[in-house]
Amino acid sequence: MVARSEREQQTAVRQCLARCYEADAPLSALVSFAQELKEEGWQPEEVREVELAVLRLLAGVMGRERERPMSEGA
Repeated sequence: MVARSEREQQTAVRQCLARCYEADAPLSALVSFAQELKEEGWQPEEVREVELAVLRLLAGVMGRERERPMSEGA
């Protein structure tokens, strides 16, 4: 088992976020991306770290969107 470097994990997080932002269903995009990582030989713990990082970032973005007044979003 070869552990992924922090740089590889950060790259995976950025790639996954890009897909999530472009997708109509961000969580489905996250699931698909995680499956691809598994198929590429990533260990379950590594995949989970990527998933958690992406979920935290998406939650932060969604939280900011909800806090923004409607007049700003229109």
